[in-house]
Amino acid sequence: MTDGLTGVLNRFGVDALGAELVARMHASGQPAFALFIDVNGLKAVNDAHGHEAGDQVICAVAASAGTVIREGDLLGRWGGDEFVIVGRGGLPDADEIADRIGQNLARMDISRLWQEGVSVGGAAGLKDYSGLIAAADEDMYRRRAGVRVTTPMQ
Repeated sequence: MTDGLTGVLNRFGVDALGAELVARMHASGQPAFALFIDVNGLKAVNDAHGHEAGDQVICAVAASAGTVIREGDLLGRWGGDEFVIVGRGGLPDADEIADRIGQNLARMDISRLWQEGVSVGGAAGLKDYSGLIAAADEDMYRRRAGVRVTTPMQ
């Protein structure tokens, strides 16, 4: 259930625990949210500096994202360069989360490898876990297409 590279939940883990969290929140009449985080430009890092450098970027994003979650929220690596946060309560502001992750990344001094930042999208209020994840992913793609992207240099 844990991603070997980053130490956060892997996709299986976040699916299992996330579905349980969303169902529990829905049953109690409380909202749940999902945030989808995409690492921008990772292929360019891998091409220019090698996959070990790309792994450093992925680990830095995981560590940075881990600082923006609350106790009880879940953070998992969804795929190669994508992460998911599932939590209880209303939807946090995706732009604010992206900014906080970017600020944390700037303190990690990985700009020698990567300066592309992350795109973050979110969704809340859906009772179905898979629908919540799909809506957050869709919002992330919409934002990445030009609505809002932050960089670790901010």
